[in-house]
This record gives sequence, structure tokens and C-alpha cells, in this order.
Amino acid sequence: MGTLKIRQFRYLSDNMAYLIWTGKSAIAIDPGAVDDLLAFVRSNNLKIEYIVNTHSHSDHTVGNGQMMALSDADFIDNITLRHDGFLKLDNKRIEVWHTPGHSEDSICFLCASRGGLDGHNHRDLVFLIES
Repeated sequence: MGTLKIRQFRYLSDNMAYLIWTGKSAIAIDPGAVDDLLAFVRSNNLKIEYIVNTHSHSDHTVGNGQMMALSDADFIDNITLRHDGFLKLDNKRIEVWHTPGHSEDSICFLCASRGGLDGHNHRDLVFLIES
């Protein structure tokens, strides 16, 4: 186990996929960049545990099926994420915030870990806060 880390992967013309990982476990968010995500996962000996989306628009869910077929990851829908309010990766808690606006089911992820501060502010918000 270690600190939470994040990496962005561009896909289509203006979309970002995200990978959050710690140790050897990872979460794929809006996984439209399937090939790039999987290449990074393999080269870093990671295992995708969960697939999630910032919201349900088709340009954000486009990679879900292929990613599920090519990994053993579990898909967690936004309704479940909003209801639970968090998910865990190893022993790290990742908070889920319901942030309607761009879409009614939009969510953000807040990741607290040790180290410096690294935040990403996009329409599809994913935060990594290291403290």
C-alpha cells in the first residue's frame, strides 16, 4: 500500500479518463481511453478493482463495456456511489460527492492521502488531495 496517485488519459476530442491507484490496486474513472489505461496498468503491474463514471453521458461511459471485458474490475454505478458516499481502495477512503449541474447524476471524487497537494479541476471533477 502507499499514497493515492492519479493519472489522466485523454480520449475522443475533449474527454479525460482517470486512473487512481495505490499499491497495486486501481480505479478507472470514465475509462474511454481503454488501450492507454490498460497499457499503463500493465506496465505498472496494477489491477483495476473498480470502474466508475463521473456521470452517465455516453462520452463518459463509452469505455465501460470494453474495460469490463478486458479486466476483472467491478462496475459501480453512480446511484450506488452517491448512496454509499465513498469507496475504498486498499485502506484508502475515496469520498464521493453528488455534484449535479453538468448532469443530474454528476459526482466528484475526493482522495485524501499523504504527501503534497495535487488537484485537478475539470468539468468532470476528480480531486486528489495529499496531506
